Amino acid sequence: MKHFSIQLQDQATGAALTTAGGTCLVITAGAQSKVAIATTRTGATATSNNPKALTNGEIEFWTGDSVVSVDLYVMAPGGQFFSAMGIVASGPTSLAVDVSQKKQVATIPFDIADTAAATETDTGFDLPQNAAVNPTGVGCHVSTVDATETIDVGLLSTEAGGDANGFTALISVAGLGFAPAKPTVTTGVNETFVASTTLGAMLVDFVAGTDLATDVGSHFPQEHVGDGTAQSISYTLTAGSDTATGFLVVPYQLPAA
Repeated sequence: MKHFSIQLQDQATGAALTTAGGTCLVITAGAQSKVAIATTRTGATATSNNPKALTNGEIEFWTGDSVVSVDLYVMAPGGQFFSAMGIVASGPTSLAVDVSQKKQVATIPFDIADTAAATETDTGFDLPQNAAVNPTGVGCHVSTVDATETIDVGLLSTEAGGDANGFTALISVAGLGFAPAKPTVTTGVNETFVASTTLGAMLVDFVAGTDLATDVGSHFPQEHVGDGTAQSISYTLTAGSDTATGFLVVPYQLPAA
């Protein structure tokens, strides 16, 4: 077994971040799939152990001996999100976090191999309470296409106030690269109108228009502020999904205090 132990530190002071909270997702280096990890030295490795909660700001896990390096996607105890690529068991033993930065972007890997199609999946990352999700820039970066399929991103629907497609709704994963959540504007015979949107209901006030004079519809993006109850960031791939991989992209602003 290989042992990884990394302490988060304040970038400005070098002090260890020992506040409760935080999560680390351990990903195959250069990919989007989960690594099987163990949470204790004698425990069994499994992808179900991944992501793992931080303890006193420490990232600690074990992998099989065949694992050369991993990529880490981390939400620090204060809600700061960052990634660290190509990490090996021998180091580093600490990672610096800029705790002064309020603007954050959660970039969360996904791989259909780690979930089931048409099933809402909890990423293990929670939107910090009172953090404001920015509708500008929310979307999905597709690394491996899945023809005709789409993805929803939101907050876990089993939590009070949750909405599985509250951030994005039916974004296509059929093309490579970044697909932002946005409206579709259609030029009709009688009117140019807002026909639909892939921005989720938590992030937009939307009324579809039609091809009738003056019925243009409306599309007013709005921030969603986390309430601490509906907080688990989730995603859902459509029923035929079998190849899709990529990253969920959720920009947010941490509270001032």
